[in-house]
Amino acid sequence: MSAFSPSDAAFEGFRLTREKPWAVLAWAAIFAVTIILAAVLIVSGFAPRLEGAADNLNPENPEAVMAALGKLAPVLFALMTVWVVLSGVISAAIYRRVLEPEESRAAYLRLGMDELRQVGALFLCLIAAMLFSLGVNLALMAPIQLAGSGPLRGVVTFLAESLALALQVWFGLRLSLLPAMTFAVKKIDVIGAWRLTRAHFWRLLGMFFLAVVFAAMVYFLITVVSTALAVGISGGDMGVLRQLQNPEAGLSTKATAAVLVYALISLLTPVLLMVIIQAPTAIAYRALSGGEAHPVKA
Repeated sequence: MSAFSPSDAAFEGFRLTREKPWAVLAWAAIFAVTIILAAVLIVSGFAPRLEGAADNLNPENPEAVMAALGKLAPVLFALMTVWVVLSGVISAAIYRRVLEPEESRAAYLRLGMDELRQVGALFLCLIAAMLFSLGVNLALMAPIQLAGSGPLRGVVTFLAESLALALQVWFGLRLSLLPAMTFAVKKIDVIGAWRLTRAHFWRLLGMFFLAVVFAAMVYFLITVVSTALAVGISGGDMGVLRQLQNPEAGLSTKATAAVLVYALISLLTPVLLMVIIQAPTAIAYRALSGGEAHPVKA
């Protein structure tokens, strides 16, 4: 087992994008097209259930809101399922590029057990994080209640919330290499991933901090560029900015084209952000496991 450089690992997403731009573009295109088709098919299939649901989303009428959410729940669940499965496929492609670069056919994309295990690891991490967060918040309710009211309660609440956030970050980092390890060892080994990250909290925190900062910078630049393109396509009409957030029927041809370009770039963005965030975890896993198929158990 060896250490790794947080800064070097954090740049892996940029290196991957620079070395394999067409692969990343292919992942993004497949992601965007699949999401669009799935949204159209799912919404069309549930159209009878959705009739009038949007009109009931009035916060002043809780019963109507709950009824509307009941109608929307199957659609949201179906779309979330498609999103998670797609994320599993893209995640496996990212890890395949970093950990098995020789498997370059079809832009590193596959549909098999590697992808299925990624979906399982993603769901497991999500459920574990939710349960841990719930447990921490329930445990910290007691000192907040004992603090009574007044200034002391405010201080205790702030400290409790800060502690909860710190514990959630710690827990997330301890499981952060599970997806990469799952791809490498061909099984979901939660205990192994937990052991692998022991004593590496600060390195992992530094790596993820830099990766998130890089992702935020990229997202900002993409937003600026896509907005500028939309304004340019609309002939310099700044009023199109309002339409980008709330598209309406009856737009002019230029405004419609601007909205479509902006929406398309928005659909391509998630994959690029996934690459920036997830590629570093493959580097960290490879370093901490000593480059072996199975990590050394400490």
